[in-house]
Amino acid sequence: MAAGCRRATVWAEPRFAVESGYSCNLCHVDPAGGGLRTDYGLVYFGADELPLVNGRKHTLPEWDGLIDEQVRMGGDFRVQYLNYHGDENRQGRIFPMQADIYSQIIINSMAELYFSFNLNG
Repeated sequence: MAAGCRRATVWAEPRFAVESGYSCNLCHVDPAGGGLRTDYGLVYFGADELPLVNGRKHTLPEWDGLIDEQVRMGGDFRVQYLNYHGDENRQGRIFPMQADIYSQIIINSMAELYFSFNLNG
């Protein structure tokens, strides 16, 4: 049994599940996919499949999000930069695309809480 509190809709990328034949919750805490990743999603899939350049040597130092044995935190922060080449009258712009914070609190082997907060409003 899992309880949750959501302020925003989370959109998963189901193509990974379709391509691999596994369910979304192999890589994500939320069974519907998207958001906070499981250990497998962090260690295997996240390092080898998601980066622009595959392989662990190109990733940032690993952080599994564990605060302690019962609490895990994570986030997804993305921005886009638009540069106007050849036009000195226009200044480049930064657009915030996504700012989400995720949290999982494990109560016991039968219950956990999952929170997803969209910071964009």
